[in-house]
Amino acid sequence: MPEGSCTPLKWLTSISLSAFLSVSLLSACGSGDEPASNATNTTNATINPTSLPDNAPEVGTNIRDVANSAPKDVPEDVTEDKAQTATKTQTKATAAKVDKNGFREISWDELSPEGYEQNKIMDKYQPLIESTPEGSPEENKIFDKMMAELNSAPANAKLDGEKIKIPGFVSPLDEKDGKVTEFLLVPYFGACIHVPPPPLNNTLLIKPKASDAIPLEKSYDPVWVVGEMQVKTSSTDLAEAGYLIESASIEVYDVDTEEAKKAAATENP
Repeated sequence: MPEGSCTPLKWLTSISLSAFLSVSLLSACGSGDEPASNATNTTNATINPTSLPDNAPEVGTNIRDVANSAPKDVPEDVTEDKAQTATKTQTKATAAKVDKNGFREISWDELSPEGYEQNKIMDKYQPLIESTPEGSPEENKIFDKMMAELNSAPANAKLDGEKIKIPGFVSPLDEKDGKVTEFLLVPYFGACIHVPPPPLNNTLLIKPKASDAIPLEKSYDPVWVVGEMQVKTSSTDLAEAGYLIESASIEVYDVDTEEAKKAAATENP
């Protein structure tokens, strides 16, 4: 979808929740280069400029899409099969991915407690969305009500105290000497700044180690966050977060490296 275009809610009833959230929040934005009207914006334009550099991801890009990028230099008809196989293999292996320091790689799906199905909220509101005139005040009210319910989603208490590693995008909160010293980790690019924030249980407040503060010019790139998870609600200038990681280690999310890993997983499931 081109940046700045609006996606009617009617088009969204047949796609997954994660895709719905990233795309529908984009529709609230109106323009990829201006902050969303119902997103809470930082007052520091240096940290979160309204215009993006040419090398920034498209607003709304989901970390799942980055993580599931197909390996390069493979014929198109083979790539899709390999990518799908690798994704399934990785999903099954996620729980077993523990590094030498005991940090377990988790997926964004694990941030919701077991048995909690956000898609049921979508299913409840879908008939109302389909039967309401597109773009009408009534449709907006339904959308707002649905988002409020999604935003009340509980965090996963089982993650409290766990040593985890999770990929995501950076929404800067504070900076010092040109480096981001505090940020929200979110599942899609531009969340809380250029589009509204994700649900509370899909938002993490990150306080990196001083040595791992992120240079502002690198804050557009996806990262790995490594640290001990705290299930704790925090209010920030941009959004509320359901999780907190202090003294976090930050690692570059190298797309080429991750693609190589997926290719290896495909060949050796």
